[in-house]
Formats: sequence, C-alpha cells, structure tokens
Amino acid sequence: MKVPHSAPGTQYGPYYVCGWKLVSATPLPELLPWAGDDREPDVIVDYDEILPDVRETAFELLEHDTLRINFEGNVSIDVPKSGACLQVHMAQSSDLLMVRNYLYGTGLAALCYRHGLLPLHGSAARVGDEAVIFSGDSGAGKSTLATAMARRGHRLLSDDVCPFDFCGVGPRPLLRSAFPRVKLLADAIEGFGFGKGTVYTESPRGTKGHFGMVSVYAEESISSLPVSAIYMLGESKDEGIRARSLQNQEAFRVVGEQIHRSGVGELLNLRGQTFSQLVKLISSVPIYVLERPRGFDLLDRTVDFIESQHANEGRIP
Repeated sequence: MKVPHSAPGTQYGPYYVCGWKLVSATPLPELLPWAGDDREPDVIVDYDEILPDVRETAFELLEHDTLRINFEGNVSIDVPKSGACLQVHMAQSSDLLMVRNYLYGTGLAALCYRHGLLPLHGSAARVGDEAVIFSGDSGAGKSTLATAMARRGHRLLSDDVCPFDFCGVGPRPLLRSAFPRVKLLADAIEGFGFGKGTVYTESPRGTKGHFGMVSVYAEESISSLPVSAIYMLGESKDEGIRARSLQNQEAFRVVGEQIHRSGVGELLNLRGQTFSQLVKLISSVPIYVLERPRGFDLLDRTVDFIESQHANEGRIP
C-alpha cells in the first residue's frame, strides 16, 4: 500500500483516542470519530518522506527534548515535549497498515508518557461501569480474552496499550479508552469466525489480523472509567480457573514488568513518576494472576468466571 499524496492542508478526522481530539494527514480508520466539543485538536499526526540520516537506536532524544522512535521499514516517529503532535517520517513505499500499527502501539505509549499517563501493556473491557484489564507477556491471550468479553457484550475499550490516568477525583485510577480494535493470531481469527475481510500484518509471533470492531461494539467513545481489577494472564495445569491475589512487592514487580515501552519513560527521565504511579496503582486496584486453560473451546468458561467475579456492581467482592 503506497503512501497517498493528500492535498496540502488536508486533514482526516477529528478522531477520538484516550480522550484526545486527534486529526491526521492520512485516514486512521481504526479510530472512533470525535463526538465531543469543537475545540482545537489536542494531537495532530503529520507525515513526510524525509527519513532521518542516523538510525542507531530504537529510541533517541533530539534537540528540544523531542523523542524519536525508529522502526523497521524506514519509518520514524517524532514526539515533541508538548505531546501535541506526532511527526511520521516514512518512505513512499511504506505500508500504511504497518505505520498505523506503530502509531497505535509505541506511538500511543509515547503520547501517554508526554501527557502524564501510565501506559500498561494490556487489553481492556468494560464490565458494568468499570474497566477490567488483561495484561501479560506477548502471546498470553490478552486480545483473545478481550475479544471474547466483547462478544459477550462487554465493550472493548483498548488493545495493546491501556493508558492509566491518576488525576481523577476517586481513589482508583481511570482507564482512558483508546479504540475498539484488536490484533489476533490466525487460530483466534479462525475460532471467532473472523476470516472474511480480515486485513493482515506481520507480528513477532506470526501474522495477526487487525479488526475495526467499531460498527459492531462501539457506537460512541467512552472517555474514561475507573479500573476495577487487573488480571495478569497465566495458564493452569488443569482445566480449573483460579484468580490468585498479588500484594505489595510481588504486585509491584509483576505489574511493573508490563509497563508499555518502559525504555521510553526512562529516556524521558520519568522513572520517579512511573514509580509513584505504580505505587498508587497497586495500592488502589486489585491485582490478580488469572490461571486458566488455554484451549479456545474453554474460553467461554473464563468469561463466565470473570463475570461472576464482578457480579457485585462490577467489582470483585
């Protein structure tokens, strides 16, 4: 897919992502349309074909505290200190689907750091009036479980990046919803029956499909919801499903390992901020290791278990 040449000044959107009003010089079809006020955009995504001369590291800090993120395939994204724009540098031959994948993953995490949010590697679904987070290493089944929750009627809020906002009035952090889109590997795509019309891209573990679930599961954006619980996904040795509570240092370590692109936060000298946010997170939100069987045919049982855990006004008793 070649990079299209839009007329100068052309903007697509406005779109909604994480509570921000965003416009882009190329279409971002996976994002929800902005349904808020008519204020000026919070974030502008612009593009050019001027590639950086030096690409020595994945993350580097330029003049004026601008963060540059380098990707394979001749793509770089610059994120200024203000967090008011994303400047994408890419070749004419760059695959726009991959560029959007970079924007929605590492690019979004960088924006979170710039705006004082904590990005966690995970997927989120709405249960009641709260957000439930599924986190864990790549391949743990976060997106698959979130999709199963969405098909049960629990709105998909975010996939891959879960931005936590600690500026709310309540005791718990808020999850800022990003977009109702998931990336699934081929076995999950087949299991859910999503075969036709799937758009594929490459991932470290194989080919994944990108699904815009907007038309099915999301008619309008949800700005933010209090976080009810975080489930770190594990695998049971039998067909049982158990949720083991994590406390104190163990919770801090396990959740800290899933901070999305923590190297970006360190490069931006945000280690102290991240530490403080993690302490607030584990002291106010229940953290669990969810041990469950991985068979696709047993997935509904895991959804049943989570629903029963949150049957009391959306929270674990």
